[in-house]
Amino acid sequence: MRAPRTSWFSRKADLARQFLVDLALGYREAFLRSDFYKMPPFPGAAPDLGDLLVKDVRAEPPGKYGVLIDASAWSTNLGHPGHANAAVGEVLNRHLIPKMFAAAARGERTPEQAVAEAEAEMRPIFEQWRERGKI
Repeated sequence: MRAPRTSWFSRKADLARQFLVDLALGYREAFLRSDFYKMPPFPGAAPDLGDLLVKDVRAEPPGKYGVLIDASAWSTNLGHPGHANAAVGEVLNRHLIPKMFAAAARGERTPEQAVAEAEAEMRPIFEQWRERGKI
């Protein structure tokens, strides 16, 4: 078993800050490698986002992701109007919400089944972070 962390901060704060700056400025690559799961965090992080969304070669029908071009104008963070926390971060990192919608949209599950399955995966995540006193 791994020893518990004593800090959530990097021992090399300058390098950690630089990593975050580089990631934010070069988010186009992160977006592509995430298979479009991780939308850029702010305007300009992926300057050609519209083209990438419209021209995704895997889209069926072609161009269907074009509706996401202005997603930042009509969407918000998980937990809104609350704050993000460690449990929400883990849910996001595991892509549970997009997987839930995809399962329903593809007909693999009914919407009710997809929601129930996602909730069953989320409950232990939130319980774990509550036990750690992080939420």
